[in-house]
Amino acid sequence: MHTTAEIFAKEAEVNPKAVANNLPEEFLTDWWSLFWDVYCARGEDARRPDAPEASSSKQECATIGAHLQPDFKPNLAVQTSGELILSALGNSTNAANPILIDDSLNWKHLQVLIWNIESLSTNIIKAHSHLISDIRFKPNSTVFATSSFDRSVQVWDAVKPTKSNSRLVGHVEPVMSLDFHPTKANILCSCDSNDEIRLWNVNESACIRAFKGANRQVRFQPRSGNLLAAATGNVINMIDVETGTIHYRLEGHAKDVRSMCWDISGRYMASVSEDCARIWSIVAGGKSVHHLQSIENKFVSCTFHPVYSLVLAIGSYQSLEIWNPMNGIKMWTHRAHEGIVSGLTHTFATHKIASVSQDSWMKVWK
Repeated sequence: MHTTAEIFAKEAEVNPKAVANNLPEEFLTDWWSLFWDVYCARGEDARRPDAPEASSSKQECATIGAHLQPDFKPNLAVQTSGELILSALGNSTNAANPILIDDSLNWKHLQVLIWNIESLSTNIIKAHSHLISDIRFKPNSTVFATSSFDRSVQVWDAVKPTKSNSRLVGHVEPVMSLDFHPTKANILCSCDSNDEIRLWNVNESACIRAFKGANRQVRFQPRSGNLLAAATGNVINMIDVETGTIHYRLEGHAKDVRSMCWDISGRYMASVSEDCARIWSIVAGGKSVHHLQSIENKFVSCTFHPVYSLVLAIGSYQSLEIWNPMNGIKMWTHRAHEGIVSGLTHTFATHKIASVSQDSWMKVWK
């Protein structure tokens, strides 16, 4: 293979000193993100002889102080058994049952890894027949849902995950994202790659309403759930959940929105694309109030800090970055993983942030 590559490179007059691009642009970005880790996983142990074992990874971690000095150390870490491809990181808000979930792909089927971060026990289940695109927990519950390129949404219980509780079918294109309503426990929202949003009654496995507005990600406004943040391309639509009407459009990203999250009050939301991170004021009609340009590392994921208001944790290639918008563009960066930090979430109960990467590691930070 190397000889063949050299022949083609010579014929095409490829520059041998070309700089590697860790995050290619345009339409190849998502597919590169999905399958790069499959290559990385081959011979992973040989390339990482000093990698810590999951059983010995628990260690005391440093707290981010009042000045956000990022002396990060993982509080917990676990390595997945397959080649990890994380599209989302689910986090149970039930303080009695702290659980993290990610999805992984091996050569034959798709799986979900369930990790109880108190007992350190893990459970792996087969969830879908195609790529899993998103995972979300029902508020204050061990129930979670998964969306997939197989055009379905499935609902599970992390305590008894051997069989899906229900399967929601109706999308005609791959389902890209989903979210549970914060107060109406039986209501779930999903979107597909054709910009269709569906509102579901989970108890009846029935679609309540369908409307247009999202093909990347959907997230309910915390507390009230009156608004739905719906990302389509590089725009975020703020949609009235009851009517499906778009109240306003959040515009400012040059590239497609990769990740978005609400603050706990529901007054602000953050979003990241490869080119920048933005914080929007919902009470100001969706105005962009803070903006951070990506300079060296392209942004991939984000979550608000569980302690400090409006402080944003951003995942990129190998790095976990902390941005305090009150300090302008000043950031702190910590090398958290060996691959793309593809998913972030947090918990208010324990003031921790969880990250997952295409290096096959999932870590919890304090």
